[in-house]
Amino acid sequence: MRKTSTHRTRNTALLSRLPLDDKGQKMGELSVSRDGCLLLGIILLAGIAERASSVDCPPNTGFTGDLTSLSNGLKEGSKAQFLCPTGKYPWPVSSRVCLPSGQWSLIKSNTGRKYNTVSCKDMRCPEPLSFENGEYYPRGPFLVGANITFQCNDGYHLRGSMERMCRRNAKWSGETAVCVDGDGHCPDPGVPPGAVKTGTRYEVDERVSYECSRGLTLVGSKQRTCLENTAWSGTEVSCQYPYAFDLPEDVSEHFMGTISGVLKTQQQGGAGRTIKIKKNGILNVYIVLDASRSVGEDNFAIYKDCAKQIVDGLGRFDMTVEFGVISYATEVNVVVRIHDEDADYSDTVSDTIENNLQYADHADKSGTNTKAALQEVYNMMSFQKDRYKTKDWESIQHVIILMTDGKANMGGHPKDVVRKIRDFLNITPEREDFLDVYAFGIGVNDVDQVELNDVASRKDNERHMFILENAEDMKTVFAKILDLKTVGDMCGINEEHGETSRENWNYLHPWTAIIQTQALEPCLGSLISKSWVLTAAHCFKAIPTQVEIGPLKFAVKDYKTHKCYNQSRKASIGLKEDYDYDLGLIQLDSAVTFSQNVRTICTPCTEPANRAMKKTAASTCKEHSDWLMTSNEIPAQYLAKDEKTPKDRQKMNRKDVQIKINQARDACVSAVQNWDPFKDIDPSLLVSPRHLCVEGDMSCKGELFI
Repeated sequence: MRKTSTHRTRNTALLSRLPLDDKGQKMGELSVSRDGCLLLGIILLAGIAERASSVDCPPNTGFTGDLTSLSNGLKEGSKAQFLCPTGKYPWPVSSRVCLPSGQWSLIKSNTGRKYNTVSCKDMRCPEPLSFENGEYYPRGPFLVGANITFQCNDGYHLRGSMERMCRRNAKWSGETAVCVDGDGHCPDPGVPPGAVKTGTRYEVDERVSYECSRGLTLVGSKQRTCLENTAWSGTEVSCQYPYAFDLPEDVSEHFMGTISGVLKTQQQGGAGRTIKIKKNGILNVYIVLDASRSVGEDNFAIYKDCAKQIVDGLGRFDMTVEFGVISYATEVNVVVRIHDEDADYSDTVSDTIENNLQYADHADKSGTNTKAALQEVYNMMSFQKDRYKTKDWESIQHVIILMTDGKANMGGHPKDVVRKIRDFLNITPEREDFLDVYAFGIGVNDVDQVELNDVASRKDNERHMFILENAEDMKTVFAKILDLKTVGDMCGINEEHGETSRENWNYLHPWTAIIQTQALEPCLGSLISKSWVLTAAHCFKAIPTQVEIGPLKFAVKDYKTHKCYNQSRKASIGLKEDYDYDLGLIQLDSAVTFSQNVRTICTPCTEPANRAMKKTAASTCKEHSDWLMTSNEIPAQYLAKDEKTPKDRQKMNRKDVQIKINQARDACVSAVQNWDPFKDIDPSLLVSPRHLCVEGDMSCKGELFI
């Protein structure tokens, strides 16, 4: 009886797909009570037929739009990706998968409701829920292409973008608008569109927290703390619709900006990371690629190309870069182990990726076990640690780059392993720069934004989580790594040494130029491009003859001063020297070859500085200024010559000052009258709007801000 019952159950399940005759009965249905053996034979034959020829899904995917991308035709496991015109998104799902039954996966909304079709709907950007100390107009909704304008109340000035546009990816252009008055130890972190902020005190250890309105996902740090260095912990919050994604050009800017900062970093004032490569330092890079069924062989080939581009690009840096490469689906395949003998030879690693990283290795087990993949990263770290002394191990920086097309569906939550890795590496607030986890999600609506946000690192003024519309966009992003030929192509990179000897100083400040003139005293300047040095115009009282940058010496081809510079313009009112427009340029007789001790400084309003600040290509000079000038008092330093050392081996010392802006600037400017030579002169005649007013160690002519 049990056996017959089992057959009946299997028969019902099997024949549920058989067509009905005109009487409503299943065609081909047989009676179990008459001939159980015959029925069993039919079942076995049907099973053999199914295994011999899998059932294709129907051409009709349920999409009412015009374009559908199929990862593997109509075969089992193929992913149908629905494509909508610009400014629209597929709803309620962006894709369906061909199931073994020969049917497409169900169409369900986020609430679990089932639908019969998929259609294209209008995308929109989040609307501000509040705007502190100001107004915005017009009111929403804000469809793609719509504009919004922000205006501050009296007594406040605007930081961020006054006008923003809803871009085609359902994200606002520009930066979060904030109305500030300069109060508080940390700058006002602002309230991004779609968010509500709790907390209005911005002193050390004070916290603010954020929540997003219904239907939006919070990306970034839900809670942030004001730190002593005037920065906020974590990453700026944004509230995003599920269909929002990142544009390739934006991802390239952010990724290259942050990846350049992992080489060796040190916090300096409120300006975030300054890049400092430790001599003979090691960077461990773990590349983790999703090879699950829904990715598809074509997209996995793109992931593979991206992995090679990462290896080729980072392999050019002036330090040891060791690679670990992993692919995963249900199980993990380790292609390159971080402790392999050739893991630091980029050419060998790239060849290994080409030959040994195969999508077919996961053909029979095609789930998405992201946690297991990250666990393998942890295992490699644990094994490698045993090979190092504690001090050497703690000096290694670690980067994890995850590429996936969706959310984990087995093995548990990946964030648990990330937390485990952070504990293993002792990632405290002081050691945040020793671990960077980048998470790249592929596909609109399919990616679990919350899961990726939990996995990715969260750091001030940086982004580590990106969602791209498709794998081709991913390819565009990583191709740009190859544009960075050497570390010298990036501004502001230097090496940190314990001593300030003349030799070490060249590595510590590789952009510093010593300008020899016909006068006895040299001036200082900064290398801003391969052929130009920025300095002060007053250095040209005597003709410049030679420029020394690191170990290199150059003759002077030409020199220029600002057209408005005139040191004697105010002599009639008793001011013998006026330093307004005190800018000079020197053209070298030949182009500089960049090296570890000869590189450019970052100059605001330039493309290299844009990358160093992790800004998008569309960023403005005002946005650079807002990023640098974050509060009423800005910590800064300048280089001063050590007069106690011989001139041929002269050391340079760093001097600390505070740049005063906003309300603090007025008091700083007025303090000039405390000096006897200037006590009867209007301070506004002494200090122009173009000057920085600073408080701290006294500087002399020819010394240099860094």
